[in-house]
Amino acid sequence: MPHKPKKIERRIGTRQTDASLLSGIRELILEARRTVVRGVNAALVWTNFEIGRRIVEHEQRGKVRAEYAEETLKVLSQKLTTEFGRGYSVDNLERMRRFYLMYRKSATLLRISSGEDEKHGGRRESAG
Repeated sequence: MPHKPKKIERRIGTRQTDASLLSGIRELILEARRTVVRGVNAALVWTNFEIGRRIVEHEQRGKVRAEYAEETLKVLSQKLTTEFGRGYSVDNLERMRRFYLMYRKSATLLRISSGEDEKHGGRRESAG
């Protein structure tokens, strides 16, 4: 007859310890997930803002006409969508452009206050 392993008896209070351990680990995982979501959201907001900034600067550098700007967004949309998938329609690119135009002064203040401008060669932009 094969030898059966002995059952390990649970000590009193172990279930409470197990629940406490599980609870602590669950909270750790949930907090890590919340942190990741906040980081991803911040990265997406920054990326969309930066895309809008680059579109506006491209338009202003060439003092482009409305027809040219529309065609530029159309071509840009097609190329970005081909490479990165959904999210880069002409309408979305226009929203990113407007987002930048609406918040550019606020973003400058945030970047200066966070030291972000030092990462870009130390140049400081005027907030006004």
